[in-house]
Amino acid sequence: MMQMSGLQAASIYLAIQMILALVLAYKVAQKRHAGIDLGDGGDLDMQRRIRIHGNLVEYAPMFFLGLFALVALGAPVAFIHGFGVIFTMARLGHAFNFNNKDGRKGVPMGRFFGTLFTWLSILALAFSLVYFALIG
Repeated sequence: MMQMSGLQAASIYLAIQMILALVLAYKVAQKRHAGIDLGDGGDLDMQRRIRIHGNLVEYAPMFFLGLFALVALGAPVAFIHGFGVIFTMARLGHAFNFNNKDGRKGVPMGRFFGTLFTWLSILALAFSLVYFALIG
């Protein structure tokens, strides 16, 4: 297996999230071409598509700023991979299981766990940044 630096590892997860953001933006644009030019037009599916994309765009910059700071502080590559995998799985779960299509009431499990693990990964990343900044 190829040895990978922390910068290379973080860059791979960033690339994955960039592609995911474009896929989600495309899903919004798809709906726009179907007749909703501005806003959400009161369409529930369009509202969901906008929020799924927006949610990623709201959380990813903070996460990746932290992840690259962790790389700069010399954290082990395994830490970078751990955070990258958890955040990526959380965002994929949130993005592709947001809709509750099986008729059950409540929050879809992918959305719930996607949000939970997004928050937990950011919180753990914040504590790791403090640790590596102060103790190294």
